[in-house]
Amino acid sequence: MPPVPVRAVHVERLPVTLVPPPARRRPAQLQQRRQRGIGAIGTGSIDWVATLAGLRRASEASEASVPRVFHERNPPTLRRRPRRLARPATWVIAVDCSASMLRSGALARAKGIAHELAHRAARSSAQLRLVAFGGGGVHVATGSARAQQRFDAAITQLGASGGTPLAPALRRCFELCAARARQTPESTQHRIFLLTDGRISQPLELPATAPPGTTLSVIDLELGPVRLGRAARIAAALSAGYVHADSLGVRGA
Repeated sequence: MPPVPVRAVHVERLPVTLVPPPARRRPAQLQQRRQRGIGAIGTGSIDWVATLAGLRRASEASEASVPRVFHERNPPTLRRRPRRLARPATWVIAVDCSASMLRSGALARAKGIAHELAHRAARSSAQLRLVAFGGGGVHVATGSARAQQRFDAAITQLGASGGTPLAPALRRCFELCAARARQTPESTQHRIFLLTDGRISQPLELPATAPPGTTLSVIDLELGPVRLGRAARIAAALSAGYVHADSLGVRGA
């Protein structure tokens, strides 16, 4: 049975505890100077070869020799190596596309949240991964700040059918972040957002906790009158952050 298409419902806000605001960017001119490695505090290490070569050229031009000792009032012009630009973090948005999400109307809310998360990721220059899991298995779509429209289209096209292969989806999310972590500095914080109602028919067999350098957040989308609270238990089992979709607000339908 093909997935049933669902229209997204927009959310009003995302709490700071779930998605911190992006860091303020430096002015373009200072950023360019930092990339070139010149004239800015905190740039890369001193390039002594380039520094001494510059001094030699200045001395030859002024027909003066290079002094053996640099006077404090007349310091040399230090050349610095360009700093390596940090690779962007990866945000993985995992959306439960099961039949239970369709029946309760939760998938429409999940798609609205996914859109907002993608826009926040673009403002933070993060790499995007969309993991959709349901009756058709687990599927991954990629995106970036430069491919925002394509990523939005992938979210818009999500439909719902079948069961909830939660464990395979989580393993895939962890694999994506672990692979990215091997390519980025230890200080880079990757993020996984799991959007699910937690209603799984099979026994709950979750993989290990998220890889180092990865923050996992569970967004509970159980919206019906009878709530089992399984998403909260999943978050506790994974040592993940937890927020219910009711606290995010809804705009339109």
